[in-house]
Amino acid sequence: MRVPLVMFLLTVLLGLRRQRKKRCKMNLVQSKRTWGVWLVGVVALAQLASGAEEPNGVFPNDPLFPLQWHLHNTGQNGGTPGVDINAVKAWEITTGDPNIIVAVIGEGIDLDHPDLVNNLASGTDFFENDDLPYPSRVAGSEVETMNAGLISAEGDNGIGVTGVTWHCKIMPVRILNMINQNEADVVPQAKEAAAYRWAAGQGADIMIHAWVMSRSFPAAVHASITEVTRPGGIGRNGKGCLFVAPAHFGIEPGCFYPGLYPETISVDGVDPWDNLWWPHEIGSRVDLVAPYGCPPRFCGNSAIPMWTTDIAGPAGADALDYTDQGGLVACSLVAGVAALILSIEPNLTSEEVRHYLCRSAHDLGEPGRDDEYGWGRVDARAALDMVLTCRADLNKDGIVDEQDLAVLEQFMGTTEPLADIAPAAKPDGIVDELDRQLMMQYWHKEYPEFGLVARWKLDETEGLIAADSAGGYDATLSGGPLWSGTSAGEGGQVGGALALDGVDDCLIAPFILNPADGPFSVFAWVKGGESGQVIVSQTGAANWLMSDVEGKLMTEFQGSGRFGGPLHSQTIISDGQWHRIGLVWDGSHRTLYVDNVIAAQDTQTAPSGSPNGLFIGCGKAMEPGTFFWGLIDDVRIYNRAIKP
Repeated sequence: MRVPLVMFLLTVLLGLRRQRKKRCKMNLVQSKRTWGVWLVGVVALAQLASGAEEPNGVFPNDPLFPLQWHLHNTGQNGGTPGVDINAVKAWEITTGDPNIIVAVIGEGIDLDHPDLVNNLASGTDFFENDDLPYPSRVAGSEVETMNAGLISAEGDNGIGVTGVTWHCKIMPVRILNMINQNEADVVPQAKEAAAYRWAAGQGADIMIHAWVMSRSFPAAVHASITEVTRPGGIGRNGKGCLFVAPAHFGIEPGCFYPGLYPETISVDGVDPWDNLWWPHEIGSRVDLVAPYGCPPRFCGNSAIPMWTTDIAGPAGADALDYTDQGGLVACSLVAGVAALILSIEPNLTSEEVRHYLCRSAHDLGEPGRDDEYGWGRVDARAALDMVLTCRADLNKDGIVDEQDLAVLEQFMGTTEPLADIAPAAKPDGIVDELDRQLMMQYWHKEYPEFGLVARWKLDETEGLIAADSAGGYDATLSGGPLWSGTSAGEGGQVGGALALDGVDDCLIAPFILNPADGPFSVFAWVKGGESGQVIVSQTGAANWLMSDVEGKLMTEFQGSGRFGGPLHSQTIISDGQWHRIGLVWDGSHRTLYVDNVIAAQDTQTAPSGSPNGLFIGCGKAMEPGTFFWGLIDDVRIYNRAIKP
C-alpha cells in the first residue's frame, strides 16, 4: 500500500542528498569536503590527546568522534558545552554488550558498511520477502543506516564515527520502500504487525521505528506493539521489549503512530543549546527529548551537523561512507541509552527500563515532567548510575545505607547473588572488596523506586503538611498529631515519625490510585497500636492495613463478589516494637507482609474500586476506635505488586 510518510523532524523532507550536478564536479567537491572533515576530526583527536586538559570519561579513537556533539558537546558549532547525552561518562561503566539487540525498523540498512558490519544481527526484509534488508538507494532510504550508526556504530576501531553503544547489535527489519523523499510503499498492516512479532521472536531487546506514519491508527499494529512490549508478553521472554518512536507530530494536523501509542517511549528533539526543535509536539505523550541535527538543505545557515554512518558511495546523503546530515531522529539516541542500561542489567522489564530512562533525565522546562520536554534530556551516565544505585540498595528501601552494608558484610567471601554487585558492567560471581567499593560509590544516594507513586517520609518537625517525596500527593494533619524527631533511632525507624494519640489524630491524603485499575502495594513502619486500629484506609471504601481484635495484622481490602472477605494473619504487630507492614495485590492474590516476610496470602479477584483519597492513622469512615495510637513512619504506595 502506498501512503504518505512524515519522517520525524522531517528527515525524509530534507533532501539528504545534494543535487547531482556533473559527476566529475560532484566527485571533486565531495572529495575535498570529505577530506577536510576527516582532517578536522584528526586535529580534534590530537587536541584531546595533547594533555592540555584531561577530561573525565572514555574517549574512542574514531576520527569523527570529536565532531559528534550529541555524544560529547564541548561547544562545537557554537553549542553549549554539556548539552549532550553524557556518553563519555557512561562509557566508564559500559560501552555495550553484544548480546543486546536493537531492531531498526524501516527502510533497511547498508549491510556492508565498515562501521556497522561487525555489529549487525541477522535481519529480514518484509517488503522483498528475503533475508537481505538492504535499502532501496533512493532519496530518503539512507535514514535507517544513519540511525544504526547513531545507535551502534562500532566504537574505538579507528575509523569513522562512534555509536551510543560500541558493541550492541543492530537487527535491520525492512517494512517500507522509499519512492522519493515524500512517499514510500509500506507493507500491509498485517505484515507490519508481523514484523514486530518477528523481531521479538528473533531476540530483539529494543525496537526503534523512526518514521511517523500519517494514516489512521491500525488496530493490528497496535495489538502487536502491545504484545511485544508488555511484561508477560512475547518480548524478551516475558520481560517486554522497549519500543522507541518519535513524539514529533507538529508537522501537520492529525494523529500519528506509533509514537502516540502509550506502549512506546516517545522522543522529541533539542538542539546543541537545549532548544526544542520546531515545530514540536506538546502533550502528555512526550516522554523524553534527545539531541537532533538539521542539514543545510532544510535549515540553511542554521544547519546543525550530526555525524553518523551513511549508505556507502553516491547512493547516500554524501559521496562516501559518513555524513553530517543525520541525527534528525532523536529517538535513536534514546534507543542506544536503553541498550546501555540492558547491557548492565539485562533482566529488567521494559517498564523498569522506561522508568530509569525517564527518571534519570536531565530536567528541562518546568520542574519534573512537563508536556514540552517530557522528563527532560536523556542522560546515559545518570541512567546507569540510577540502575547501579538500585543494585547497591540490597534491601530495596530506596537508599544505599548502613543496612545495605550490613547485608554485604554478612555475605562477604561468598557467591550470594544478592550481594554480588560488582563490577558495574557485570557482577563477577563473588562478594568481595570490589562490591564494597561499588557500594561506597553510591553511598547514601537515593533513587526514585520503580512504581512508587506516593511516599510520606514523615520527617517534618513542624507544620500541618506531610510532604509526599514521590508524587506530590501531600497529606494534611488532622486532630493534632505530633512530629517525633528527625534523626534515625530518635523518633522513627527511618528518620522521624508521626505520633498519633488514638483519639482523633490522622493524615488526610488526596486520591492516589483506584485498586480496581490493577496491582498495587502499600507499606508502612508502625510502632504501637491496639486491636481494631487502622494504619491505612481508603476513604469510604476499605481498611487496607489494620490490626484485628488480637492485635494481628489484617486487611479488609477484598473482592466485590460473594467470595470476598477479610484476610487475617497470625502475626501480632501491636507489641510495642517497630514493624514494617504491607499489603500487596498482584491482580489475583492478596499478600500481607510483616517485616518483609509473608504473613498471610490468598486468592482474591475483582476488588471494589474507589476514586477516593486515603486516611493514614484511622478507619475508612473515621469511626471511633479505629484511630491509631503510636508511631507511623515512611508510608509508601506503589502502582505495582512488589516483593519487599
